[in-house]
Amino acid sequence: MATNGKPPVEFNVTKKRINQLDIDSQRVRCSNDDLGAINLPGTVEKRSLSIHKGKFAMKVSASGPYPAQAGTRVTGKLKDTKASGTVRMVFRHTTGTGEKVVCDSGTRKWSAKLDELVVHLP
Repeated sequence: MATNGKPPVEFNVTKKRINQLDIDSQRVRCSNDDLGAINLPGTVEKRSLSIHKGKFAMKVSASGPYPAQAGTRVTGKLKDTKASGTVRMVFRHTTGTGEKVVCDSGTRKWSAKLDELVVHLP
């Protein structure tokens, strides 16, 4: 779900875990001037991160055909009734003509009140 062209960061919080982390459809700009969006593999329902001293983080790397590589990093901090953090998604691949292309969301900050269900990135 995107609102005003800003993809959301969504998750549920329990005392010890971040559950159902949804950071899919992050906008990226590619080195060949293409625009697109990146999704994490797998389903939202299976994404769960532990919370340690009010902080959580996730780093995912993947590789695929056509020497493609993808990486995602999410950080977050919970304090009182607020949450904040960053998200970055990168996809590198080689085109059929041998051109190496990097698509990058850049590091994007997010924040929310803990009772909110949707966080919109700038």
